[in-house]
This record gives sequence, structure tokens and C-alpha cells, in this order.
Amino acid sequence: IEATQKLVARISEVGNVDVEFVCHNMDKSLGNSLEIHLFRTIQELLSNMLKHANATEATVSLTGYEDYIDITVEDNGNGFSRDMQTSGLGLSAIASKTEAFSGTFAVDSSPGNGTTINIEIPYT
Repeated sequence: IEATQKLVARISEVGNVDVEFVCHNMDKSLGNSLEIHLFRTIQELLSNMLKHANATEATVSLTGYEDYIDITVEDNGNGFSRDMQTSGLGLSAIASKTEAFSGTFAVDSSPGNGTTINIEIPYT
């Protein structure tokens, strides 16, 4: 959480994107590999946003529920088509790694409408 807060602050400072980080109920202990996966996933999603989205605002939400963790990253950028959702190596790698943690990965985006990516991963 602390590393993600620093990442978001740094992007907001130098990236011309106002990024908000919202964190709720993340008081359960996480395994080291899950912690690393969560951070790297958020890092990759924000990197993709900075490179491709031309967004001015974004929100990263990390919420702990009884049985799983929910990560949502959304922006007000360009969005992209369904074809691009399955062709990008970055998103494919995140989806594969999320599945390895028995999680789910969903993308909601279309040209001109920004992007919302939602990931749910059970506690391990």
C-alpha cells in the first residue's frame, strides 16, 4: 500500500495526470508474492495509461473484502477497441498472472470513453 501511494503521488507530480488512490479494508496480511503481484499490476496499468490513454484523471482503488481483494484502475482517457484489449502483451500478461492467483480480470473500454480495469483476487 505504501509503495502504491508513493507511485501514485509520483505520477500525479510528474505525469500531468491527477491520480487518486483509494484504499479500504486492506488490513489482512498478504503473502509476499501476492503483494508484489498487486503492486506490479497497478504499476503496469498506470504505465499503460501514461503511454497510451492521454488521460487527465485516474483512480486506483484497492478494496479488501472477506474473501478477496478488488483492484480497479479507471481513467478518462482515449479508451480503446475490443481488438486492442486482447492484443496487448501487457494486458495479456496481467490477465495470465491474475489467473495464476485464481483471480478474474475484466476490461471495460471503448474509443473515446476511457478505460476501467477490474481485478479480483482471492486472499492466499
